[in-house]
Amino acid sequence: MNFVIFSLPRSRSFWLSKFLTYGHWTCGHDVCLNFENLEDLRKYYSQERTGSCETGAMEYYKVFRQLVPELKFVVVRRELDEVKKSLWKFGITLDDAESKLEALREISKLPNTLTIHFDKLDIPSSARALWEFVLPVPFDNQWFNYFKSRNLQINMRERVNKISVNKEKTDKLKLEAIKLLETLQ
Repeated sequence: MNFVIFSLPRSRSFWLSKFLTYGHWTCGHDVCLNFENLEDLRKYYSQERTGSCETGAMEYYKVFRQLVPELKFVVVRRELDEVKKSLWKFGITLDDAESKLEALREISKLPNTLTIHFDKLDIPSSARALWEFVLPVPFDNQWFNYFKSRNLQINMRERVNKISVNKEKTDKLKLEAIKLLETLQ
């Protein structure tokens, strides 16, 4: 069963995407930035052995569930002040933080969802729980030990640029998602 990990930015989402890309499994990072439409989302998550870590799509979790009902959800929580402080180092503010936090709280309450705190990801038992929740393969302690001390991060300047360049496309995708959500109510 495929999966989506939702988190605020700066919550080890890129690290998780590398850690959970294992064997025949692929875990992308903020792949929604590449989608032209909701059909792209459905196709991506309908591929075999596929997951992703998303830092900006949590408000649309119902769309994910509607298009690919069998998806497993994971929420990685990090204190908002820590996220803002980390982003501020790059001159970035998180304007819609409260709505994102509320969406993460809602997702955490859903069935077939695991919630884990950012600070627990380097603890073997927590990493194992996450691994076993999303990957149907035995936990690889050696793989974990390789990754646990690595500080893997995206290039924030490139990410901000990509968000800016893709704004028209992502706005169109959001509008399509909102229309779908309206039909579900």
